[in-house]
Amino acid sequence: MRYRFLPFLVVFFSFQVSSQTVKGIQIVKAELLSDATDFSKPFTVGIKFEIQPDRYLYWKNPGDSGLPIEVEWLLPKGWTADETRHPVPQKMAYENTVSYGYKKEVVLLTTITPTGSSRGPMKAKLDWLVCEKSCVRGKAEVSLDIRTRSGNQLADAKRILDRWKGLLPFARSENPVTFQKAVASMQGAGLAVEIPFQPKLGVQIVDFFPVSIKGFLIDYRTVGVKNNRIVFSGADEGTGTGEIFLSGLLIGADGKGYECSVPVKFSSL
Repeated sequence: MRYRFLPFLVVFFSFQVSSQTVKGIQIVKAELLSDATDFSKPFTVGIKFEIQPDRYLYWKNPGDSGLPIEVEWLLPKGWTADETRHPVPQKMAYENTVSYGYKKEVVLLTTITPTGSSRGPMKAKLDWLVCEKSCVRGKAEVSLDIRTRSGNQLADAKRILDRWKGLLPFARSENPVTFQKAVASMQGAGLAVEIPFQPKLGVQIVDFFPVSIKGFLIDYRTVGVKNNRIVFSGADEGTGTGEIFLSGLLIGADGKGYECSVPVKFSSL
């Protein structure tokens, strides 16, 4: 994946700090949330970011510029964390770049599986890039002591987690389209690609956000959906296989996201 970085100031924070401050203004606040009370089975933890208006954090694929949020878990002995789940992001176009990310607030979700008798605090090391006209690097370590939460804290956490669970994309098994054979054509020194699909009755797909396109260097400005076709252009990275692997989110007219993953084979041009 390529990135075009805007100039940015690197700001380091000592661990145990859960907010990022620049020139006396708090621009990002991070914290851990969970409404779990039964730690004999897997439970959900949210990493909540509050972001100053007009600034934004990046999705797991930032697009043309930026860095994804990185999470390193520090858990009680024997506990494990599943892959971080990201809500459907916004598409942000600025001049000649397209990025994917979150404004104002976002909660990333993870399933924690406890084992053994340990009940020590859960911690996570976080690393992010927050941008406006310029970008600022942020780091923090956040923690949650599951033994000392009040009833009000549990109720607030449940309300927040339930909302953001509803903003996660649907799984691949719930993909509402059937893909058809891809078409590729030469466009200057690169390729223009169209992938037709047939949506289910009542479903309208209006955009596509790529997570990754293995073997293909993509021009994010060209990515979209037109007439039930995913369209994008870019350059083959020289794998010589005549095949790329497409994964990402189909975006419905209602803003819902649907995970999709499909190998795309091309005939000789």
